[in-house]
Amino acid sequence: MSLLDGPETITVYVEETYEDSYGDTKTRPSETGVVITGCIVQPMSTLRLFPPLDGTQQQRVYATWRLMAKTAPLGVWARVEWRGIRMSIRSGPEYRPYSAATNHVSALLEEER
Repeated sequence: MSLLDGPETITVYVEETYEDSYGDTKTRPSETGVVITGCIVQPMSTLRLFPPLDGTQQQRVYATWRLMAKTAPLGVWARVEWRGIRMSIRSGPEYRPYSAATNHVSALLEEER
């Protein structure tokens, strides 16, 4: 039993390496995803860049979330999908091997726009 079992389900597109047309090895998220259940996804912050001077101008909003899961195949180039929102790894993953009830992996996610 884990104290960190949450109600959320995410899909992780793990990082994979490939060879481009020049023969260089590159990394990207895979095409197929791995479904992870029992996650916690917490909103962390929203950063608004270039606030509008009037109501007709647009502004760009960056939203970040903290992901905590018992296990997840996260990597720097992985992509996460949660409730239809595609996110990239902004920070982490950080593996926390504390005890059988509290060990988990966490990462900071940023919405892809």
